[in-house]
Amino acid sequence: MANQKEKKFKYEEEELRIILPTVRQANNSDIVYSRVYTESIKNGILPRALLEKEYRESGAWDQEREDKLTDLIKVTQGDIIKVQGLQSKEEKELSYQDFLNHKLEYEKLYIEKNTLFQHSAETKAESARMANLLWQCVIKEDGSLYWSTEDLF
Repeated sequence: MANQKEKKFKYEEEELRIILPTVRQANNSDIVYSRVYTESIKNGILPRALLEKEYRESGAWDQEREDKLTDLIKVTQGDIIKVQGLQSKEEKELSYQDFLNHKLEYEKLYIEKNTLFQHSAETKAESARMANLLWQCVIKEDGSLYWSTEDLF
């Protein structure tokens, strides 16, 4: 029976469970993160701070766009509060449209930023950590790992 520390699901006709990682599993994933981060640096992949510096110097990303992202978060939150406080359907629809426009503007800018920063050493290491955690935490009903080795994951 599934409890709060696990979730049952079906994959390729097999009943599986995903469990919360133990301290040992989390530590193993932290080691994977460190290993991949170090390998990434050795292979010339820049850490996020250096990528950010490079992008700022080249103009690919600047403080103005960073501030715009922060402002759009505040604006969309304000839009939500405004919509909730309105009574008339017409006002709500107009305010909701403002929210959608601001949200779309935020998403475009956020995607632009993520496209630039997705190739940092930290991103590579975090992806490896998450893959390792999933490999360790997806189990069969009998408690064995679904993927016998991490390479099969």
